[in-house]
Amino acid sequence: MAQATYKAIGDNVGQPVKSKGFTRSIVGVLIVALIALATAAWIAWQQRKNAVSRALAASALVQVTQNPELGQLLAVEAINTAATAQAEQALRETLIKAAVIADFNRMRLDAEQPGTAGLDGPVLTITAGAPNITGQGLYGIRNVLFSADGRLLTAVDENGGASVWQIPTLALQERLSTFAAISKDDPEVRSPDKHVVIQLGSPATIVDRVHGSRRGELALPRPVVAAAFSPDGLRIAVADGSPDVRIYRWETFAPVDELIAMVRKRVARDLTPKERSEFVP
Repeated sequence: MAQATYKAIGDNVGQPVKSKGFTRSIVGVLIVALIALATAAWIAWQQRKNAVSRALAASALVQVTQNPELGQLLAVEAINTAATAQAEQALRETLIKAAVIADFNRMRLDAEQPGTAGLDGPVLTITAGAPNITGQGLYGIRNVLFSADGRLLTAVDENGGASVWQIPTLALQERLSTFAAISKDDPEVRSPDKHVVIQLGSPATIVDRVHGSRRGELALPRPVVAAAFSPDGLRIAVADGSPDVRIYRWETFAPVDELIAMVRKRVARDLTPKERSEFVP
């Protein structure tokens, strides 16, 4: 009888061990399932944010022509919702378009700057070289300079002459047969605040010294021989020795945090509750 009791007890010794193993298996399966569910939920949430960001970016580009403030605020909302490529592009474009509209509005009040604003995109090309002595071509531009107030851009050609262009209309103000320009031997051109430099050459490279990063390249047909920042740092005039001068907007190259700061400086408000209900999905 004692032996039978011993066997019965012995037969039950392994049961708790099997029960623990089974419990561990169940817990493991549950953990994997929870991780899968959490991952799926996060992906769905991220996709939703990306979709909202893209929708806001599209709305920003539509609204900026009619309401520049609203367009810029929607672009900031888009990039803050999710850093999609569409949101970043919209932020850059709305800043540039809003600046052009502001230029137009200023010109209506400024009799000294008649005409139409020429800079309606991230880069504009103007043919600044004068006809050469043979009459068969144009002199190449070797130097560019902004006036101290940023209202004039002078393009100096290889023959020593120059053409003077109004900013922002880009209307030709005058041509000079001779112009005493200071030669530029420095391979770098610095922004007014010294935070950004353009390294001349082929291609010219824009380097952000504050963030320690390259902001872009100016891949022109020829090596860049001269460049100049406007006094406010928002325009960059570039010459590659051809008769053309290209004018870029800094918003094309600025880091996103700087773009957002530009909007905050230009637009002294946030989206209203009505605007949020109308435009934020």
